[in-house]
Amino acid sequence: MKATAQDIHPDIDGRVFILKPFKPSPGDFKILLSANEVKKAGVRYPVDKKEVSSILKVLENSPKELMDNSEKAYSIAREKIRSGDIHKIVEVVRDMAKEDNLTFTQEENKLAETACARLTEEIAFSVKIPKNEARSLVEGSLKKQKGGSNGKKK
Repeated sequence: MKATAQDIHPDIDGRVFILKPFKPSPGDFKILLSANEVKKAGVRYPVDKKEVSSILKVLENSPKELMDNSEKAYSIAREKIRSGDIHKIVEVVRDMAKEDNLTFTQEENKLAETACARLTEEIAFSVKIPKNEARSLVEGSLKKQKGGSNGKKK
């Protein structure tokens, strides 16, 4: 017998999405979202396998200059990452990987690594390859950047 939304929770109408955390957690932790709340919560399907090559191409483009105001640039990059939009995340990876950027603070380095990790995980999931191979794809694309090579690892 299939459970209805009402069986799961009396306040939910229609379809229900059951989300399980990516990282293991104690117990049987699940998040229940009604179909109406999924988009508001920022849940989306992973990028399609066919789209990965165009995402990697973004990394090959010349990075945009970061703002002189590093606090504002950090805030913008953080919001792009929080959006969960892979197209915004790839821009952060590209722009923060630029070789001649100002020396990053510890927070900025962590932000750049977070962006790269999210991009790598999504590519690995979409293409069904190990994360280290996906990371190599990202780093290889960054090294092809137009307007200068990038030997920096993020």
